[in-house]
Amino acid sequence: MNFNKDSQILRWPKENLGLISLLLCSALLRCLFLTLKSPHFDEGVYGFFVQEIWRKGFFPYDPSNFHGPAYYYALQLAEQIFGRGIFGFRLMSGIFSWLTIVYVWRMNKFFGEVAIWAALAIAVSPSAVFYSRYAMHESMFVLFQVLFVHHYFDFISEKNATSACKMGIYAALCFANKETTIIFLFCFLFSALLTEMFSKKKRFGEVFAFLKDKDILKFIFLGILSASALTFFLFSGLFSEPVRVFDFFRAYSFWTKTGTQHLSGHEKPFYYWFSLLLRYEWPAFIGLLVSPLLLFVGSKASRLFSFFSLGTLAAYAIIPYKTPWCILGIVWPLCFVTGFAMTEIRSHRFFQAVVVNSKSSSEISHVRSKFICGTLALILCFVSLVMCIRLNFFYFEDSNEPYVYVQSSADVNSISNVIKLKEQTASEDLNMNIIVGLKVAWPFPWILSDFTHVSYREIVAESDNGPQTQAVQDQRKLVDTADVILVDLDDSAKIEKQLNKKYFKSPFKLRDSYNICSVYFNAEKFQLSELKRLENEIVGGEASLMKFGVVGEKQ
Repeated sequence: MNFNKDSQILRWPKENLGLISLLLCSALLRCLFLTLKSPHFDEGVYGFFVQEIWRKGFFPYDPSNFHGPAYYYALQLAEQIFGRGIFGFRLMSGIFSWLTIVYVWRMNKFFGEVAIWAALAIAVSPSAVFYSRYAMHESMFVLFQVLFVHHYFDFISEKNATSACKMGIYAALCFANKETTIIFLFCFLFSALLTEMFSKKKRFGEVFAFLKDKDILKFIFLGILSASALTFFLFSGLFSEPVRVFDFFRAYSFWTKTGTQHLSGHEKPFYYWFSLLLRYEWPAFIGLLVSPLLLFVGSKASRLFSFFSLGTLAAYAIIPYKTPWCILGIVWPLCFVTGFAMTEIRSHRFFQAVVVNSKSSSEISHVRSKFICGTLALILCFVSLVMCIRLNFFYFEDSNEPYVYVQSSADVNSISNVIKLKEQTASEDLNMNIIVGLKVAWPFPWILSDFTHVSYREIVAESDNGPQTQAVQDQRKLVDTADVILVDLDDSAKIEKQLNKKYFKSPFKLRDSYNICSVYFNAEKFQLSELKRLENEIVGGEASLMKFGVVGEKQ
């Protein structure tokens, strides 16, 4: 296959300056003010997993609970380099996203300026930036997808063992990130098969004629061997528990049920991804619109990426279980399709396809087509950049934004900052007594993991008549010495019946789709003036619910 037939390596004036500028801007978007958002529900769980790795020496993979081990080892490395906390976790995701842009750019050796347009679109993509500013699998997952595709084209061009082994390694790392790797690999490899059939008008069986080449078979075997070895290493707990490798296969049974049984609460309609692309991802949406056309009038490479993009979108659309960060796997190939469309404009073929047999199309000058292409690309990327900045720095906690999903509210940051301020001013405050009675407490278990006296419990009510149960007696002892209490609003009355001293109470929002909660600060330890500053704050487009009053004071 010659995927470079219709493209040239881009030769911009001062090309290196353009690359450096793009990488600098994309780094700033991904790394500035990373602690603005409160830790996400998932980030709290991931922080707990990293603590498990430190305790056990490996990640104990559970196929029914979150995803593969690779990302958690990356977070452990982040903690080792940058220190414990949400900043280091998020910075690691930003680095993965930034490296994705580097490797997309480097694919200009295959696709010329197409890769440059794709890198520019991904650099300012609202979703690529937004989810790189979280500690989530997706940025790392997309990086390994891009690297797999990069080395696929290396292998097609050079047919050597090195490229085959690298493909195997990156496929394994994709599997060790998320189970949806099966969607990525099937869609990409099947698209390559369709492209070969479509381009050379081969029958299905003829496409596999290359398997008669013993060298090719040897390279494929080495790639599969590399993937198998790395998969075994990661899923066996770094060889600590080899039997856990079987959980890698059991995961697909579990996630198939999760994705199709309409029981998770994350089900969305078929058109969900289309609405997100239209709202946020204009460069990718243009790619979606033109991809059917490029199946017929584009180059071989544009045909492959069009098949790949449409197949990926269709697969994710069919699955009922949908979380918005999965859109990253849809956006990046569509950005390539948009890049191919831009080159079609510059070479006139795109206009000839749209303005069929029109005399005017042949009279369009090269300068004019280049101007149209550049202007359209800049407009799309500028609009994308504006939406990116708006979302990531001004409305990052606004529940009206579809990308803001199961996000902890700014109240969580406010509460944890007040508690940690006490920790910083007096080391003995690490021993303060904290009760967490929230039914779903994340991310607090990770946020408060430095504190030595934190009790997580179900709040029980006192009996009005007769002796109290042991659970009530134990709860009363904890409440007697509590410095901070966090409970669901429905349990506030149960706690307040047991308060024997003065507390400052406020409602607060834990996250969307969760009931309002209450927080109590011991008046002997906290000053009301400190707490009043938290009231009426507007952070990330959301107003705080916090409003402090006094409870528990004996009359």
